[in-house]
Amino acid sequence: MKRLLTLCAITGFILAAAGPTAADNVITPPWAGLDRTVHAEWDNWTNFPNTMPPDNWDSLPGGLDSPSASAGQTASLLSSLEGRNNVIELTGDGGLLFDMPNFVGGDYKEVWIQVTYYKMPDQSPFFNVYTEEENGYVTESVLEGSTQPDVNGWVTEAWSFQIYPNPDWEAITLSFSISDGNPPVIQAAGGTPPLPYPAYIDQVVIDTMCVPEPATMALLGLGSLALLRKRRAGCN
Repeated sequence: MKRLLTLCAITGFILAAAGPTAADNVITPPWAGLDRTVHAEWDNWTNFPNTMPPDNWDSLPGGLDSPSASAGQTASLLSSLEGRNNVIELTGDGGLLFDMPNFVGGDYKEVWIQVTYYKMPDQSPFFNVYTEEENGYVTESVLEGSTQPDVNGWVTEAWSFQIYPNPDWEAITLSFSISDGNPPVIQAAGGTPPLPYPAYIDQVVIDTMCVPEPATMALLGLGSLALLRKRRAGCN
């Protein structure tokens, strides 16, 4: 049975770069490329709106099925916008869905989502997470890094969160919300709430890591210690 685990973007960030910058891989997690990790990039949105394979992806170790993305009825594909080609336009929630493969077992799962989008005032990515875990939960998302908008208005942000326990699979929707901007969003008395749409997405990069259970990590530590002792014994 699917379980919806909802999280919102919150403030608290580190500036990773400033000025004009390319969208590709400007912000990466410190554990990228380690064991039990998956990296996937979507930029061209091939086969839109149906199952869209990533332009680049890999898992360590290999053997997992490919990640995929799909688009809902609130999404359309623009050939170009403000200097970028193949841009997703969202006019409502649930516009993009990402299915990520997973390694079996583990204590929890680290997730980093890098989104390159056309920055509107006080607009922020919003994620919904679906898993099969009845008692699972997702931590609040944290803005790990951000670039300043480039000359055409594009910004890249990386958000992180954790899924407990490590699920067999997860599906992540990308939508947008009005953030707690500074200054805050102002509306006239009796007016309608501000909407975060339309939103424009150029690229999405997802990195995940299935973190071993503490007992497994302890065993790995003991194995390293035994190896170290063996090497020292061989030097005597």
